[in-house]
Amino acid sequence: MRIANRIKLLAALFILVSVSMAAFATEASADKLTIRLTDRMGTSQTVDVLSLPQLRYEASYKRSSGTIVGPFTYEGPSLLSVLALMGGMNDGDAVQLISDDGYRMSLTYEQINGEVAVYDEAGQALEEYERPVMMLAVSSDNPAFAQGNIRAIYAGPKVPLTDGHTWVKGVIEIKVVPMVKEWALKLTGAVEARMDRSTFESLATCPLSPHPGSEWKTEDAIYAGVPLWALVSVVDNIEPADSHYTFDKQLARAGYTVRVISADGTFVDFDSKDLIYESDIFIAFTKDKVLLGDADGPLMLAGAKSPKVLKHIVAIELIGL
Repeated sequence: MRIANRIKLLAALFILVSVSMAAFATEASADKLTIRLTDRMGTSQTVDVLSLPQLRYEASYKRSSGTIVGPFTYEGPSLLSVLALMGGMNDGDAVQLISDDGYRMSLTYEQINGEVAVYDEAGQALEEYERPVMMLAVSSDNPAFAQGNIRAIYAGPKVPLTDGHTWVKGVIEIKVVPMVKEWALKLTGAVEARMDRSTFESLATCPLSPHPGSEWKTEDAIYAGVPLWALVSVVDNIEPADSHYTFDKQLARAGYTVRVISADGTFVDFDSKDLIYESDIFIAFTKDKVLLGDADGPLMLAGAKSPKVLKHIVAIELIGL
């Protein structure tokens, strides 16, 4: 009986100590929130973002479906103050934000300095506006904000509304990399659209997207990008309100031609029936996790089931809808 009581006492003490240690660990982690910084030379350091001057601004973002989220209040240091810790950046640099789920977003010098699309309350682009400030938000009154994580956002005194795909969740590393060139992919079908680099990159790397990215491992490289069917879904039908790139499978089964066009006018045609949820035919934008250079890019038709590799892709057309 005494042995049983001693076992119960020891178990209770163990639970009490474990809870106390967990509470201590939580308290300690609440006082520090670190991020890894890597400069253009490849030198890395870890920085506590809570130790930096904190800004407090309101902001909203617009989803690709058109839904507006916010405004909410966000607190955190400016990204420029963080970059200053490793020598800042110049107009020949870009910044890559890396999330804990593998999501990556590359931003130009201009974007880091607030040169992004800003919208009015109806979601229409403004011609004149005060540049928003890019922040590393560490707290917010947004119920969906993941406390204890870092989110890169655009905010400011004028409560800016910006594109949601430029807001990066769960940032754990910031890299200064060579300059990123801006481009746009022209998409033509039931509607017309121009997909810019950051939207394409978001579609390719977002783990929460219903359109998973594609990879192709060759003998000497790994190419990554967006499945052709996912890009087709942007313009194969007129999207209902609050919809997001819904692929019309029934229309694809009925049959039409998908033409992928290079900058020199060369093209490759596909039967829509062969593209239905086919991830091995895609438009690549990276080679070994580095953006495609001038020799191949910025976009390239690739994949194990693609009849050929076609470089310098500039447009995709849907013919015979």
